[in-house]
Amino acid sequence: MDRKKSSDDVSAVTQEILGHLNYSSGAPDPRFLANVNKLFDWLAAGLSAKEPAWQALRKLLQAELRAVHGTSDAFQHVEQAEAVLGLVFDAVLPAYRQFHRDLLFHQTDETLFQSLFVGRVCEAVLRQGGPWEETDRIVAGTLHELNDYIGHRPVAVLRTEQKLQPYDHEWVRPIPLWIRGAGVASGPYRELVETALAILDATDPMLRFDAMFATEQLEELALDPRAYDFDHPVNKRPNYLFGQWDMN
Repeated sequence: MDRKKSSDDVSAVTQEILGHLNYSSGAPDPRFLANVNKLFDWLAAGLSAKEPAWQALRKLLQAELRAVHGTSDAFQHVEQAEAVLGLVFDAVLPAYRQFHRDLLFHQTDETLFQSLFVGRVCEAVLRQGGPWEETDRIVAGTLHELNDYIGHRPVAVLRTEQKLQPYDHEWVRPIPLWIRGAGVASGPYRELVETALAILDATDPMLRFDAMFATEQLEELALDPRAYDFDHPVNKRPNYLFGQWDMN
């Protein structure tokens, strides 16, 4: 399918995203995420062939924000949208990489900063609220909110008398591959994910029931970005990668 669009289409979707960033308080919004996904699609399809889509997205949004500033009541004041864009791309995303410099050292920015992940980061920043110049507070709050997954604790940890707790840097934010209402994330594996979900939907309901997998209750399908190399020194503490099967 040709995902290249006219400049008018791109401008309309971009303005809708900017309006959300300018007025939203960060409540999850599938339409906003779907629009971010559309821009990633169009950027990847040829609007920007020289840089990663997440970087091109930032430039596109900032350019459009300058163009529409003052042209309507909706964009008479754009301080929030301007601040959120700066916080997301200049502060939070670099801070996320630095925070997970050990856990996610093997992942590229392009792998981590996919369309729906960037959308979730925007929502998390918006939920921190103003004053928007309080960068340290907003970044810390956003990272704490994003890093919400560690997987199942292994039995060896659950039954120990030490009551071991995971380090802060062991928590991570899985990369969204599909979100209900927003669709499958833009990227090279889009067709694979769409096909997998279609197969699951077509699977005999009794098989899904036996597997305790109710597709109608699925809200988000995500990728755990942590390494699978159990022999690498970075994974020797705590000797388990939470959320994975014991390989022994």
